[in-house]
Amino acid sequence: MRIRKIHLIHYRNYRLLRCELGKTINIFYGENAQGKTNLLEAIHYLSYGKSFRKVKDRDLIAFDQPESYIGLELERGNGHHLLEAKLVKEGTKKVRIDRMAVDRIKELNELLYVIAFIPEDLRLVKGSPKDRREFIDRELSKLKPVYANKLQQYERVLKQRNLLLKMVAYDPEKEKILSVYTAQLIDLGSQIIKTRQVFLAQWEGYAKDLHGKISDHKEELDMVYESGVQGETLDEIRQDFEKQLKVMKDEERTKGTSLIGPHRDDILFLINGKDARIYASQGQQRTVALSVKLAEIHLVEEIFHEKPVLLLDDVLSELDAKRRQFLIETFRSFQTIITTADNTVMESIQHLNPTIFYIQEGRVNREDSV
Repeated sequence: MRIRKIHLIHYRNYRLLRCELGKTINIFYGENAQGKTNLLEAIHYLSYGKSFRKVKDRDLIAFDQPESYIGLELERGNGHHLLEAKLVKEGTKKVRIDRMAVDRIKELNELLYVIAFIPEDLRLVKGSPKDRREFIDRELSKLKPVYANKLQQYERVLKQRNLLLKMVAYDPEKEKILSVYTAQLIDLGSQIIKTRQVFLAQWEGYAKDLHGKISDHKEELDMVYESGVQGETLDEIRQDFEKQLKVMKDEERTKGTSLIGPHRDDILFLINGKDARIYASQGQQRTVALSVKLAEIHLVEEIFHEKPVLLLDDVLSELDAKRRQFLIETFRSFQTIITTADNTVMESIQHLNPTIFYIQEGRVNREDSV
């Protein structure tokens, strides 16, 4: 898949933009605060239905305008598609595919698969367990839509069970209802844990290989799924989940919340057997995050038989020359959109004949060479 054209109207600092992208490597360069990240954010929006900056839709609209527009002309297989979103400050956004209104963001996901790497993605390694759970849940939901449904069901059951745990202390009659929700929690939670285990094992294989190559085989990456529930088969996980809940029964009722389950789990990244959160340098942490993100390209290709579009927001300048060059060489076979303010990055990519754009104050000009 590849994006042919981008259209923006009153999107952040873009008044009007019509831009045709190259088939493989595209570089958008310019000083900071000129709109480079905004451009990637707009592309990401039409894949995920939201910004990667965790802001509200109204924040994506030019401050003096009531609405904004994002449009992408997309090639996928032998087909051409138009993805559009109209965001409004007052009211509900409208999303269309090929001029037809769609209600579910999932329909965008199924057409455009984007993998974005932004500086904040270091949270994947050094952030909280919640950051890592959100990451694996978001990516798994795109790769396996049935997982998204299970996750939504689990979150509804969890919310209700937590409410009952708060009530049962002064209303013992609620114990019977609580047992029903506990059984559902065990069933759904066990399926989520098993799916994560299988998925992470696949992901680790690709990430380990990439990380070894990027680090010149001086570092070995391991991804470990940490859970309060143990087991390899689904039945073993269910049995241990039930066992752990019995152990935590009194404490859960005292605290009024569910203390065991996939909502408490974490992913541990190890470099040469050591926790990357504690022992890795920032450069090593960035390499781990990049390896994990780039590994997803192979997962997407394995499942959908197409490569995704890769978005890199000012991250290459943070890597040493050798690691940067390895990554750049991997961009030859699929569409990559890179932002940078660093001439060194520009020079290191020049031999691959990228399509180059200069951004200044929300205006984009195409250039022939660096």
